[in-house]
Amino acid sequence: MKKLINLWSFLCMLLCWVAFLIVSITSIKMVNPHYIIMAAAALVFVFSIMGLGGVKTWRTITRSIASILGCLLLLFVEVWVLVIGHLLS
Repeated sequence: MKKLINLWSFLCMLLCWVAFLIVSITSIKMVNPHYIIMAAAALVFVFSIMGLGGVKTWRTITRSIASILGCLLLLFVEVWVLVIGHLLS
């Protein structure tokens, strides 16, 4: 089960990055989608930490570390976008 959490957290992290890139290109004015992406990235980060329990090979360790670092980087970028966007508006 933890191996599946590790795999799905990695795939969801990639999906969050794709959503971030799509939102960055388009302009949606109804709701700020960066809050949604930030919440999803935080949830994926928690699942990535939970997936550390199922590492058995170097591939799963690499996938888990990449997932954690990708989520942390996305969270940092989203906080940066939201703070700078709020200051400039």
